[in-house]
Amino acid sequence: MLSRLTTLAKNKRGEEIAADATFWIFRILLILILVFSLIFFVNTVIKKNIDTGTLELDLVAARILYSPGCLSKSDEIRNYPGIIDKEKYDENYLKLNCIKETDRVLVGLMISLEGQNPIYINQEYYEDVEPLTFSKRYNKAEKNLPVIVGNETKALKIIVVAEKR
Repeated sequence: MLSRLTTLAKNKRGEEIAADATFWIFRILLILILVFSLIFFVNTVIKKNIDTGTLELDLVAARILYSPGCLSKSDEIRNYPGIIDKEKYDENYLKLNCIKETDRVLVGLMISLEGQNPIYINQEYYEDVEPLTFSKRYNKAEKNLPVIVGNETKALKIIVVAEKR
């Protein structure tokens, strides 16, 4: 009789452990669900950092190409994008009317028109930074476009480099 009571007591203890283990499994699952929900909520609330460096450089290149004060041919009425005014393809003209050089150099440009010498704006900065654009510290935007100069179609290449902010 005593052995039967001890086996019953052992079975009772085993049942309690099994019940406890089942509750712990549910508790752990509930805690995991809460933790993942909290992580998801925090990630949706935190503002993500979007790298707009190359987009900003593309805007500089677009300004050089399409702005009436820069390379694009224009008259009093309208601007002709894709048609380059040959008189405007001059370093001094671009520095005076298109890109203002400041003491604090932020961007370097190389503009190359087929059959012409390249024009540099902030040439020293461009030559220092352009070889380093493979790194994560610098951005580079390059545009290769066909343009009309006079009655000819030529290739225009604009490379803009800058340090990431």
